[in-house]
Amino acid sequence: MSEPILITRTELVRRAVRLAHIYPLATSDWPGFFDKAIGNPDIAGVFKLDGDSFLVRVENDASAEPPWEQSDQYGVVSAWVRRPRRPGELILNQDRGSFRYYDFRASVRKARKVWGCPNAGHGARKDFERLRAWCQDHWHYIRLIVVPLNFRGEPITELETAIWGIESDAGVYLAEAAQDLARRCWVSLPREMLP
Repeated sequence: MSEPILITRTELVRRAVRLAHIYPLATSDWPGFFDKAIGNPDIAGVFKLDGDSFLVRVENDASAEPPWEQSDQYGVVSAWVRRPRRPGELILNQDRGSFRYYDFRASVRKARKVWGCPNAGHGARKDFERLRAWCQDHWHYIRLIVVPLNFRGEPITELETAIWGIESDAGVYLAEAAQDLARRCWVSLPREMLP
C-alpha cells in the first residue's frame, strides 16, 4: 500500500494557477471574465491594483442556502410539499410530484410591511421571478477568491481573502468586490511577515 501524497495548500494553489487559463484583466475585461469564470474552476484572472498584482478565482458556493432562507428580503416560500396549489400561491419549482410554492398573498403583505414597497404587488411579482430564476439555475451563489502575487508571479496563499454568498449575476459588483478583497489582502498581513 502506498503512502498518501500530502500537498501543502501553497503547492495546491500553485498547481491550480499553472493549470488555469489565466486572463490578464483590464477594467473593461471584468464582465467577460466573470461570464467565463463562473462555473469553471480552471479559469483565473490577474489584475493590478495600486501597482500590485492579484489572482482572482470564482467557485460555486455549494454551502449557500436558498435565498429565502438567508434573509427577510425575499417573499414567503413553502418547503417541498406534495399537495395542490392553494389560492394565492404560485408554483415556484417542482420536482417529481413535489412542489415549492411562493405565497403571493403573504409576500404582498410582507412587501408592504417589511420591505416598505409602495407597489407591493409589483414588488412581490419581481421577487417571485427572481426566486424562480434561482430555482431554474439562472443564477446561484458564488465564492470570490483573491490572492496577491509576489514579484515572480507566484501566489502568496497566506494572504488569500475570499467572500461567499455573492450572486453570480451581480455584474459590476463582482469587480468591485474583487478589488476590495485585494485591498484587504495587505491589511491581513501577519505580523511575522512585516519587514
